[in-house]
Amino acid sequence: MLSPAPHLPLPHYAASGTAFTRPSVRISNMSPENALVEFISASASFHSVKRMSLTKLEADILNVGPNNIMPANAAAWYMGKKRFYEDWQLLPAILRNYPKRFAISGNGRTIEFLDDYCFATARKKLRHMVRQGLVAYFTHKIDDYGVYFFDPMYYATTEPFRASFDDVLCGGNGDGSGRGAGGKMVEKFFALFQDQFVFQKINDYLVTISREPVEVKVNVTCVVTSMIDNQFGTLRFGGDDDRVEQAYFSAKSLYKDGYVFNGDPKELPRKLGSGRGLVYR
Repeated sequence: MLSPAPHLPLPHYAASGTAFTRPSVRISNMSPENALVEFISASASFHSVKRMSLTKLEADILNVGPNNIMPANAAAWYMGKKRFYEDWQLLPAILRNYPKRFAISGNGRTIEFLDDYCFATARKKLRHMVRQGLVAYFTHKIDDYGVYFFDPMYYATTEPFRASFDDVLCGGNGDGSGRGAGGKMVEKFFALFQDQFVFQKINDYLVTISREPVEVKVNVTCVVTSMIDNQFGTLRFGGDDDRVEQAYFSAKSLYKDGYVFNGDPKELPRKLGSGRGLVYR
C-alpha cells in the first residue's frame, strides 16, 4: 500500500515482539468501514510508514499490489460512498472518526498513523483481512439477493477481487500465479468455503451462490405473478411435461432493455424473455 518512509528502514521478516496498540474488532466481525480502517493501519505498520499526505494515502490504498490488497467488502463499500463526495473528501471524513488511531494535521492534508503493529502481526492481519473481505462481500450478496447470480469472469478480472482470490488460493505469495485462471479462481475459492456457500456452476459465464441448495433453471420465459414484499416476488413459467411452475426472484435481479429495472416488477411486460436465472424450491 504505502511507500516506506525514507528515514525508516524496512523491518526484517524475522521481526517479532509485542506491538502497543488499541484493541481492534475481531476481523470476522468487521464492518466494511472497520475493515478499511484496519487495512490502512496494518498496511502502514507493515511498510514502516509513520506519516504521509492524505492524497497519497488514497492513491496508495486503491493501488493493488503484493501485501496491499484492500479487503473486497471495504473496497466495494468505499467506492460506493465515494460517488457522493468531492475528490479527496471521503477518506479524511472517515479517519477523523478514529482520533486514537490517526492524527490529521496540516489543514487536513497530512495523516500520522498512531497504531504500531510489529511486522509479523501486520502481515498476518493483512492476509486474513483479504480472505475475510471476500467472505463478507459474498455473504452480503446472498443477504441481498437470496440466490446471487453472477459472471465469475467479472470477479476474476476486476481488482481487488482478482488479487484477493490469488492471495487466498496461492498462499499470499503475491506472484500473480492465479492470473489467467479466469473463472476457475472463483470456483476454487468457493470450494474452500463449502460450509458457508452453496456454489453452482451453470456455464463458464454464469454461476450462483446461496446459503442452501436450490434448483436453478435458465433461459425460460416467465411472468411476474406477485410480490411477497418490496424485495422478493414470485413468477410463473412453463416446466417439463407442460406443467406450470413457480419460482422466487429478487427485484434487484430484474433487467429491462439491458439496464437494472428499479420500478414495480408487476408493471413489466408479461413476458420476460430468456430469464437469466430462476430459483425455486
